[in-house]
Parts: sequence; C-alpha cells; structure tokens
Amino acid sequence: MSATVTLAVMLLSGCSNSDDAGTPAQATSETASPTPAPRDPQAAEQALQAFVTAVREERLDDAWGLYAASIPGGTAEHRSDRGCDYGIFSFEFPSLRYLFQQIAPLNVVEAFGSALGISVVELSVQGVNGVKYLATLARAEPYSQDYQVMFLNKGVPAAVPGVPDPFPSPEFPQGFCGIWTGPR
Repeated sequence: MSATVTLAVMLLSGCSNSDDAGTPAQATSETASPTPAPRDPQAAEQALQAFVTAVREERLDDAWGLYAASIPGGTAEHRSDRGCDYGIFSFEFPSLRYLFQQIAPLNVVEAFGSALGISVVELSVQGVNGVKYLATLARAEPYSQDYQVMFLNKGVPAAVPGVPDPFPSPEFPQGFCGIWTGPR
C-alpha cells in the first residue's frame, strides 16, 4: 500500500508545473488597468452625422442620446458640465432642426485633436451653404468608443495651425446648448 502511495506522489510531482528547483510555478494574472481609447475622428464624424440626421428627422430622444450632456436611460438627469438639460434641449430642438435643414449635409474638411483632452475631437465641417463650422465631439465615457456632440458653432481654427478655436466669434452666438442656432 505504501508503494502505491509513493508511486502516486511521484507521478503527481512529475506532472505538476514546477521547475527543476522544486519551486511550484506561479500563476501569472496581470490586471490590465483601462486606458482611454485613442481619438477616432471617423467615429466622431459618424456620431455628428447621426446627430444631424436625428434632428432633421425630428427624433428628439435619439438626438438627445447623441448630445454630450445626456445620460443613458433617462432625461431626469444630465451632465451639466457638458451642456444643457433635456427641457432646454427640447426648447432648442426646432432651431436645431431649422439650422440643419439649411446647412446639411455637412462635409468634414479637417479633424483636430483638442486641448479639452484625448477623448475630444474637433471637426471643421462645411455646410451646403459654404459656411464652415467647428464641431466638438466628446466620448460619452473616456473608455468607450461612442462620441456625442458637445458644440457646433462658427468657430474657426485658431491662428496657430492645427489648433482649433472652440469658441464662436461674438457675432455668431451659440444656442443655449452650445450649438449655434443663428442670431437671436
């Protein structure tokens, strides 16, 4: 009986993942910490086009979901640091629709990074009316792939090449939600 136990121990130790020194192998489990995804101008452009389409087709809730201040799952709360609340957005919606009826489709002229962070993309876009606009899109969350529209105005790239100016000139005021809707 003791020979059987000795043989079993020898077989088990020979089949184990230990090195020659008799030290058992350690399991390697690296915990990867999430890092913000790199900028993706194409995904930002798709989000802008989806937003414009939702507004033009009068899909208020879909447009709200593509707006940077929205929080998934409802309209009671919003990200106040990223824009207006649902009530003000609803009030601005007819002006947004009118704007996009006049200028859509939008053609992306150039994409920029942004001083606002790695999860923000600035797009210089041109409307069918020939006027250029600056669209600022931010990721819903730093680690997600989804962009949302934060600003759209008549800002232009700054005097320093490649550095966009996200603020509109004073003669072109923004709407209440950071999206230029024409003079008041």
